[in-house]
Amino acid sequence: MKHLTLQEVAAAVDLSPSFISMLERGLADISLTRLARLADFYGLPLAELVSAREIREKPHLVMPDDGIYVDRAPGVTYRVLPIGRQFGIQVMHVRFDAHAAFPEPLAHDGDDFTWVTRGELVLLYGDAEYRIHRGQAIWYPSNVPHAFRNPRHRPAEMLSLTNPPFWAGR
Repeated sequence: MKHLTLQEVAAAVDLSPSFISMLERGLADISLTRLARLADFYGLPLAELVSAREIREKPHLVMPDDGIYVDRAPGVTYRVLPIGRQFGIQVMHVRFDAHAAFPEPLAHDGDDFTWVTRGELVLLYGDAEYRIHRGQAIWYPSNVPHAFRNPRHRPAEMLSLTNPPFWAGR
């Protein structure tokens, strides 16, 4: 990214170009002292380079029927997706038939982020109402009682993230 040659980097950190080349190709180990010189040269925290990050598996494809379905109300398909816990969040995909609604507002710890992907929804938040149209998103502290309803004659959908997760895998 800095458009430097191996020779330029090697000279700046007092290492040989052949050692840096072997390091780049995974053919050599490096001491913390040498690694600290490289990190300093590139302006990176040493901890970022030595963190014990696992090599991730392949991407995980979520199928249309994957997840846990939660019975929230007639005309509402509420699905907790099997992703997100590793990030400290819970992801829900919710479909509303025409005029369907959550029966009662709920409150829980954390924050919610909701993106309306189809139609229009109304967020009932405490004593206020917020209309959210397709393509719009809303974020709110979730310790205030809240619920959604579909005010239209057409179906609506949303993708919602909550932090921390609050469904215990029911």
